[in-house]
Amino acid sequence: MGPDQTDRANLEGTLDFKGAAELGKFLAKAIGEVAASGTMSRSVETQTEPIGQAPGDLSWVSRTIVASRRRLVLEDFHYIAEPVQKELAFLFKAMGEYGCFVVVVGVWPKDHLLTYYNGDLEGRVVDIHLKWSDAELREVLERGATALNVRFAQDLLAALVVEASGSVGLVQRLAEQLCLAECITETVGWSLTARRVDKSESLAAALHAVAEQMQGRFQTFADNFVRGMRRLPEGLEVYRHLLEAATDASDDELVDGLDSAVLLQRIAAHGAEAIRPSDLTQALDRIDRLQVKIDVRPPVLTYSKSSRKLTLADRAFLFFRRHGQPQWPWMSGQPHIDNDLAATEPLAPVFQQWPTT
Repeated sequence: MGPDQTDRANLEGTLDFKGAAELGKFLAKAIGEVAASGTMSRSVETQTEPIGQAPGDLSWVSRTIVASRRRLVLEDFHYIAEPVQKELAFLFKAMGEYGCFVVVVGVWPKDHLLTYYNGDLEGRVVDIHLKWSDAELREVLERGATALNVRFAQDLLAALVVEASGSVGLVQRLAEQLCLAECITETVGWSLTARRVDKSESLAAALHAVAEQMQGRFQTFADNFVRGMRRLPEGLEVYRHLLEAATDASDDELVDGLDSAVLLQRIAAHGAEAIRPSDLTQALDRIDRLQVKIDVRPPVLTYSKSSRKLTLADRAFLFFRRHGQPQWPWMSGQPHIDNDLAATEPLAPVFQQWPTT
């Protein structure tokens, strides 16, 4: 077909990113999902020009997605291997020039991950930070109460919002357990006056119930976090000391980010003076990879290389720390770091070896 001809054509092509196999599979899967929707393969009538269909042709990939009239959305971006994240950061800029704009959904600190990987994206990325204010959490509770024809006392609403620490999921879980403790399992009859729910023992029961539900998740996270990495040179149990210092940090420090230099000082104060700044930095760089490998979803902690801060990714951790019964690995003495994951699928850190004296 020559250029500038109007005709009906099917969009077809292949992907073969040699030298970047994982990236090729990733984009191939995205294209396959668009095709499976039944929109990409349909015939389209449009003003056309030759579209390159060579293997790995980014122009073809971008124009195919645009022609499908669908948006490419990449969810759980934080679970993708870091080398692929970096490559995608460069591809997103090129795809944008073909008119294909991508929505990326992920968990990372306040500064944007993509512009860190590719400075050319500066000014091309629109950040939408999902953050719930106390007023919005309060509105969630009030709307739910209205739907049930109940009325929460003001001090009870305030307590639930404080305990949620900005997490809408947690405030809903607390409200659910509170209603169960009050034997509210359906909408109170509309012919009756809205039932008033005051701050009482039911709140304590709700706090205990939710904390108990979290026990397995955070206990497993802690156990696997300190044991899931191939052991470093003797005495350098970086992940164990890192997590211990994080659990001792204040709520504000974890939410705002704990500077790596401060973290190192606190690790030394715990008796791990042998851990050097380079040891800690390399451990922090691998926090996201480690949590993916030990199947922690969503991640509990995340690290920003640009700001050099360790940040809490799952605010439910704050609630569990207050109301749960954590048995941290270091509470029962020195943990024995030896499990199948460490032996069969180590993350292969590149810590420099040095002679022992």
